[in-house]
Amino acid sequence: MAADDRRVLNFKIPCFFGGQKSDIDIYIGRPKEENNPIYFQNKFIQDTKGGNIPNEVIESLSKLQNLSKIHNVSFQELCESAFAAITYDKDINDLNDETPPFDED
Repeated sequence: MAADDRRVLNFKIPCFFGGQKSDIDIYIGRPKEENNPIYFQNKFIQDTKGGNIPNEVIESLSKLQNLSKIHNVSFQELCESAFAAITYDKDINDLNDETPPFDED
């Protein structure tokens, strides 16, 4: 096992508590192949806080986990790349939303 595989990454994702959206921290390490990477975190949030992580997030992490197995790449590195791309896209979209339209005179 490479030292890289022992890392635990931290990401913020949206979670819903009684219809209210709140960003929470999730931790991604080296999950067992038979488990969704955040299965236990999602169960804890459901059982103790009454919250739900969106299915899109859960399914996306499962897909990344499968891709990491198929291509023999680090799951953590794949997650870092995916979350960086999402953050970049969000930042660009936010910037576009804030940029006033070009005014031709």
